[in-house]
Amino acid sequence: LVDAAVQASSTLDELWALVGHFGVVLLIEVLAFRLQEWCTLRYEPALQNHITELLFKHTIQCDYGFFQKNLAGNLAVKVHDVIVCIPAVVAIFLYDYFINFLYVIVAFATLWGVSVGLALSVIVWSLSAILVAALFTRSSITLASYAAERFSQVTGYMTDALNNVLTIRLFSAQTHVLGCLKQFQ
Repeated sequence: LVDAAVQASSTLDELWALVGHFGVVLLIEVLAFRLQEWCTLRYEPALQNHITELLFKHTIQCDYGFFQKNLAGNLAVKVHDVIVCIPAVVAIFLYDYFINFLYVIVAFATLWGVSVGLALSVIVWSLSAILVAALFTRSSITLASYAAERFSQVTGYMTDALNNVLTIRLFSAQTHVLGCLKQFQ
């Protein structure tokens, strides 16, 4: 009976140690997530303003031929994509490379405590997955760039078509608008 009580006490101590470990892990994850969220909310507007300013300065320096070769809608989509997507990529970078790195470290520490062999096999598997991903990165980037360029062109054509329709309607309504304005003179 005494042995059973000592064994139950030992099991309870191990259980509380495990609960404490996961409590600390949860606290670290919540703090890391909140830090990433704070950085995103704090610095994303400033980053968007900085990108807008740089893009404006660069666009002003372009020659006339640049504007003749590129549709206005296509340029508008590209400007929007740059202003919105770069801060989004930075937020993804903060999340993926900071918080997920922290998750991986905590997971390896937990696995190491459970089974050293399992932890080593997961490390080998992770390194092989990283190697395979590195081999396919270039083709993935090429395909993503091609898809983004095609989407930008289609959206640019649609924007230009809509702008042209609005311009034609404005010119067709010109006499009506002038008549309305003469009433106020």
